[in-house]
Amino acid sequence: MKELVIRDVNHPSILLWANGNEGGFNTDLDDDYAIWDIQQREVIHPWEAFGKTNTFHYIGFNMLTNDANTRSKIFFPTEFLHGLYDGGHGAGLEDYWKYMWDDPLCAGGFLWVFADESVVRTDQGGALDSDGDHAPDGILGPYREKEGSFYTIQHIWSPVQIQDFGIGEVFSGEILIENRYHFTNLSDCKLLVNWSSFIPFSYSDKKSEELILSETISLPETSPGEKSKVQIPVPTNRQ
Repeated sequence: MKELVIRDVNHPSILLWANGNEGGFNTDLDDDYAIWDIQQREVIHPWEAFGKTNTFHYIGFNMLTNDANTRSKIFFPTEFLHGLYDGGHGAGLEDYWKYMWDDPLCAGGFLWVFADESVVRTDQGGALDSDGDHAPDGILGPYREKEGSFYTIQHIWSPVQIQDFGIGEVFSGEILIENRYHFTNLSDCKLLVNWSSFIPFSYSDKKSEELILSETISLPETSPGEKSKVQIPVPTNRQ
């Protein structure tokens, strides 16, 4: 542990010290981190309600909606969706995140795992062996290529959130945008609006949509954590 702290004490990514994985048991060492860490960073035990944090793993959705057991600790699951078993990291994330975002004691969470993992089989011409469906299914592919989960997470965790809205026969073009940046004002951002006319798929005509309006608009002054109404252009010939 001493070697770990001395090696990483000035690393910019070290925010907390994790003493043991999935529960941990070396509680006698918890106070020793501070001997070599001048910043006195917090020590957590992943998958445990310990100190100031509740880092329980893979909480059921019902448990999450019932305050995840502890209301006196910072909710910070060190794993809460598993790519192998949850149908890809995008599946179910939005349902969890809505509750986690609105919880004033929630500090975020971690997805397991970052990328697909396999073994390169030199005895099979370089084929990737993932033991069937037993290897981790991550956010990225085995060669760090972007998959469906990547784009889903990018959308759900976007710092610029467009609130759900419907487009009926009468739509004025007014939408609500939320700024989830910590420091950036939305006036520094622009919004690209595309309207397309979707054509029923035909084997004889591969063109399935036609762009009928495209316009980039500036966003209004909106401080971090605030919401603003935005007027987007609406085509006159939409059906």
